[in-house]
Amino acid sequence: MGMTLTEKILARKTGQPKVSPGDLVTVGVDTVVFVDTMFVPTRWRKIKRLDHPERVIVVLDHRAPVPDRQGAATHQTARAFVAQFGIQRFHDIGYDQGISHQLVAEHAYALPGTLLVCSDSHTGSAGVFNCLARGVGIPDVVYAATQGETWFIVGETIRCELEGKLFNAVTMKDAFLQIAGKYGDHTNANVEYGGTALAYLSISARKTLTTMSTELSADFSIFDPDEIMMEWIRARTNAEFECVYPDADASYKELRRADLGDLQPLVAFPDSVIENSQLVAAAAGTPIDQAFVGSCANGTLEDLALAAEVVRGRRVNPRMRFIVTPASQSVYRAASEAGIITTLVNAGAVVTNSTCGACGGTHMGVLGVNETCITASTRNFKGRMGGRRCTDLHGFSRDRCGVGDPRRHHRSARVPSINMKFEARVWKFPENINTDLILSSGSIYLTPSEQARLVFRANRPGWVDEVRPGDIIIAGRNFGMGSSRPASRSLKLLGISCVIAESINGLFFRNCVNYAFPAMECPGVSALFAEGNVAQVDFGGGAVRKLTSGKTLQAKVLPAKLLDLLQAGGIYPLLERQGIIEPQA
Repeated sequence: MGMTLTEKILARKTGQPKVSPGDLVTVGVDTVVFVDTMFVPTRWRKIKRLDHPERVIVVLDHRAPVPDRQGAATHQTARAFVAQFGIQRFHDIGYDQGISHQLVAEHAYALPGTLLVCSDSHTGSAGVFNCLARGVGIPDVVYAATQGETWFIVGETIRCELEGKLFNAVTMKDAFLQIAGKYGDHTNANVEYGGTALAYLSISARKTLTTMSTELSADFSIFDPDEIMMEWIRARTNAEFECVYPDADASYKELRRADLGDLQPLVAFPDSVIENSQLVAAAAGTPIDQAFVGSCANGTLEDLALAAEVVRGRRVNPRMRFIVTPASQSVYRAASEAGIITTLVNAGAVVTNSTCGACGGTHMGVLGVNETCITASTRNFKGRMGGRRCTDLHGFSRDRCGVGDPRRHHRSARVPSINMKFEARVWKFPENINTDLILSSGSIYLTPSEQARLVFRANRPGWVDEVRPGDIIIAGRNFGMGSSRPASRSLKLLGISCVIAESINGLFFRNCVNYAFPAMECPGVSALFAEGNVAQVDFGGGAVRKLTSGKTLQAKVLPAKLLDLLQAGGIYPLLERQGIIEPQA
């Protein structure tokens, strides 16, 4: 039996003739991208040496330019790191500024057949170039940059054959919303895109699909190579590359066909894109306070041109705001030269510099309390675009509460040791619990203990005061979907013993390993337990038993290498012992 695109690249990076779903593989990393959120004081660990500095790229994009003093200090730390190791591929505030995933595309940093990692969750965007790219945890990025390698559990692959042509007013964001609405989450799976429609799809259109596949909780998303892709790369670099094609007899979890000509404009409603898409007509008449076009998914020249055509000769309603953010300064300049910026500004739009700002709810378009936004960005989680709770995406965004002061909480967090066998009280959570619900993006500058006091504040206020050390969380599918922020560390600091879910988002799971917080998948566990039940857990053996009934389920047992890493305290203690990073201050 042959291999899929993902399997073939992973096999090459391991030096093995073949890998299969379920294998734990250690792979060489070709490119490591650092973004500015890595350098935040509560996250940054000073690095003493890099494996290959020439493989590292540093981009200041999430808070660009910085909106506060903490951000200014963060950027200073990043610049010192660049100077320390002589990093050549550095995108500071200025001419070459942009969102990391757009810059990776513009500068051909992602080459076919290579492997790229970054701590931003939408790193899968680079899969448009037949490159295996994935968002990982910050400790993973540090490990890859200092050791030259990382680990993955090989997932099954879903093949999507794209056919037909898009009609006017229909975009690849609609294609994504169709997939998310029809098929739901793709946790622990890879998505492979190909088909006859590629002949009619630009790189920017395809990149929307690979970028947004993160919202499916896909591990990797990747396109077949074609001449359009190869011409893009050759126009931007002289580097040699070798395209990778799936084997004709590759084994797929599922084979799908999507006719782009059958698509209609869609909108995703709060608070998830998963099984939550409807025709735009369903949203007609909904009052909005803000509209946003931008982000790594929809801030290209094509997107800005489409927005300009919609508002040409018109004026934005004075009771609302229209924010446009190009994905890079290069896109901004091209849009300016084409007259697109003038059209947007004359219509009443505010065009910002390139930044992740509004999409992440940090600046340049943050929502107020009870405001609603329709947006072309990446996520629609509560709390995403403003305050502690809000939403964004090709849908609606609403902030429903004000901002309190987390420092009013004074209970000290206790960190449990890792027990392989224990008995614990159960807290129940539904499917699709995202990292913004666990830990708000507004907590980035707080200390780890302060962050822990904010856990589940948006959907279960006061929960942190009810939790007892040793309790466990049992949840439905796709637990931890979303960003790379250290939400697992916050759960650990609260004293939670482990998370057991029907399925766990791959990025969240990696951070569980990174911060030595036990987590495992167990089919049927959500139906077996109710909140308040007592569970007996054999984490090493994978047994989960309901105390009252005695019924036992078999969970997926973690590979020995990952169990060892958990027991060792996670990645940072390992790197400290090796003298690669400085001890925690």
